[in-house]
Amino acid sequence: MSFATGIMTWTMALALGALWIFVGVNNLTSLPSMPEVHALFVKHVDAVVAARVFPFGLTNWSGATARAVLGVLEVLFGALVLCPRETRLAAFFLVLLGASDAFNAFSLGEPWAPRIGAPIAAAVLFVLAGDKKKHAVAAGEKKKQ
Repeated sequence: MSFATGIMTWTMALALGALWIFVGVNNLTSLPSMPEVHALFVKHVDAVVAARVFPFGLTNWSGATARAVLGVLEVLFGALVLCPRETRLAAFFLVLLGASDAFNAFSLGEPWAPRIGAPIAAAVLFVLAGDKKKHAVAAGEKKKQ
């Protein structure tokens, strides 16, 4: 991995980690400084659960349960994206979480275009993180020769 690629990868990982941890914490609890943001999350998740939009149509979860599960996943993968060995895996799951949020917004007739930025950024991070194992094996073979 070149120096520039490493800088871009870490910059994106830090930005995405901070974004998804912020979103997850807001899903889990109302931050004292931003109650209106939490109210928007509550309204959106409750509407998705009430409309039985996929995948929530397959469960009997309440809005609070769905917010708790989503919040835990967002915080978990937001933190995991900062672990060098797990960056690619976490970025993949962040793409899935972000794309499902955009799909749910589209299904409810809400504006979905602003929500597609985070999964696109996670997809770019997925590509930038690359397959380090393959590169490590190739570097080891070069050293042996």
